[in-house]
Amino acid sequence: MTRFVGFQFSDDNPYTYGEGKRLLKLAIAELRKDRTLRALGMDPKAPGRSAITGRGARSVWDFLSLKDRPKHGSFTSYPHLTLSVQAEFIEIAVTIPNGVTRTVRQRLVDLGVDGLIALNEQISKRTRRIVDGHGWCGAYALQRHYLSQRSIGIMDARLTFKLETSQRRGRSAVKRRSEWVETFAALLRRKGANIQFGYTVQLWWGDVPELASRKSLQLIVDSWCAMGPLLDVIRGVQRYG
Repeated sequence: MTRFVGFQFSDDNPYTYGEGKRLLKLAIAELRKDRTLRALGMDPKAPGRSAITGRGARSVWDFLSLKDRPKHGSFTSYPHLTLSVQAEFIEIAVTIPNGVTRTVRQRLVDLGVDGLIALNEQISKRTRRIVDGHGWCGAYALQRHYLSQRSIGIMDARLTFKLETSQRRGRSAVKRRSEWVETFAALLRRKGANIQFGYTVQLWWGDVPELASRKSLQLIVDSWCAMGPLLDVIRGVQRYG
């Protein structure tokens, strides 16, 4: 089997869907073996996407399941670890699907605005070393609809914000705007559309030399671990606010 050597995309070697898909498969295979991710609760034996399609798209993604997920039903019934290789950057995320179990959704709803601010502060601190100067950490809410069961989702709306915008103080130039986290909290409370939530770390090709080597695997692991407080909330281990 070909050994994973990094995501070697740059201005001189731009992203292509085929190469992104190949490298994604190699990286996911390596990440399944990682002891730190297993300690985080990743299930190395659970399958990822059954078929990765979308030739010509500007991104390609796969996921790793968590051991404490429901053992029956779709992977969209529980949060999972998502890795996306995109034209401009790599995205490491904890995805909270629209069809997530009622218990998990309620735990997130119960945080309220103050709890989300406290959670964001923890994640922001833990990701600072990873993203400082060459990436960012944020949260999003994405509304989509589908023309058929096999069709690609059509985006209807997306809210994306840096976690720093919800912090009362900080060392960055990002200005605080509590409206973003307030809207995020309101969308969690009002389930009325196909809305997916998530927390994400994005690192840009060319800005992070480690991405072009096997060191990229450690960056991915570190990013998911930095979002550990979110997993604690999902599991009912930690509350904020």
